[in-house]
Amino acid sequence: MENKKEIRQQVLAHGLSQRAACEKYQLGRQTLKKVLSCSEPPG
Repeated sequence: MENKKEIRQQVLAHGLSQRAACEKYQLGRQTLKKVLSCSEPPG
């Protein structure tokens, strides 16, 4: 998932809806929630 930073930026900073983000990046809702909940990738 190389787009985590971009996804977070689009949803949190630019106001892209979660539904639109799921469609744009082809993610499930649970996956999107995980992406948004973690500010840094797992180490």
